[in-house]
Amino acid sequence: MSYFKAKAAQTYSEYTVNGILYTDVVRIEFWSQIYYHHLSKGPISITDYYYAKDVGLIRRIIDRPSYDDTLDLVNYHIAPH
Repeated sequence: MSYFKAKAAQTYSEYTVNGILYTDVVRIEFWSQIYYHHLSKGPISITDYYYAKDVGLIRRIIDRPSYDDTLDLVNYHIAPH
């Protein structure tokens, strides 16, 4: 059995990633836990996703008992319509 939960945890009018200022950013917090029957529990993993309006995903942060990891957007291009 596994457990998953997600919520919009916070909004930012401005947020900076790699020296680039983004506006209208929302942080989505995603909790997951995998249940190990022989342990009657399992590790909890928390992942934060940061989305900027008109850009998309700009940052992902994983917080797990065994390791942490951050992935940042380096650059992007919005193609003309």
